[in-house]
Amino acid sequence: MTPKINSRKIKKDRVAVYELERDEGFDLLGLPRVQLHFRATGPAVQVIAHLFKVSEKDEWKLISMTPYTLLHTRDKEDYLINFELYGGFGHIDPGEKLVLALDTYDQEFKRPGKEGFRLD
Repeated sequence: MTPKINSRKIKKDRVAVYELERDEGFDLLGLPRVQLHFRATGPAVQVIAHLFKVSEKDEWKLISMTPYTLLHTRDKEDYLINFELYGGFGHIDPGEKLVLALDTYDQEFKRPGKEGFRLD
């Protein structure tokens, strides 16, 4: 089930969402690491990673937002990138979820080029 995304900054039609739900709570400290496999569709790719804490009442709290830009990509070529999110910390209570939403656009970050692109 795809969660309802309440942030107006995330476009639901072009976001990949990953959830972590555990029976017991846990502490999130440090720099979470993302590994992403994708196929480029243009000369540059930009990924905006949003890390959210989601309550049982479906209230979304942004923990971290990190851009990653890869220039000089080739159309229809596969890539693997690894990057750390900006520092995330907090306690995730039992019943809460940690959600990573990967988008290709955010109004706060300049696009890497005039051409449109997407991740496959």
